Amino acid sequence: MSRFDAILTIRVPAALADLAAAIGRAMDPDVGGEHSFRDDADNPGMLVCETPCRSEFKAQAMQMLGNPALLYHAVTTDYAQRWPDLLPPTLAECEQFVGAASVDQPAVEQAP
Repeated sequence: MSRFDAILTIRVPAALADLAAAIGRAMDPDVGGEHSFRDDADNPGMLVCETPCRSEFKAQAMQMLGNPALLYHAVTTDYAQRWPDLLPPTLAECEQFVGAASVDQPAVEQAP
């Protein structure tokens, strides 16, 4: 059984590439999160991050994408612990990211 039971797909305008990379760095539990967002071939001018994850992580991410203050707290805490030499995104930048982000919500299949 896979340890992942959900998929999280987030889209943001390509103009927010640097900000998306900074937030992705903090949200990835290991390293390389700054490369999580890539050009969205289906939506020119957009970036997409699609990642398998646990339902618990997706639920937390959805809360942060609904509340920029939660995202800001998570990002600044992670930067303080793992990336102390880098400046984390500001609250205003987290608000901008949340305002521009869209999350794919897969359709729920109905039983026949």
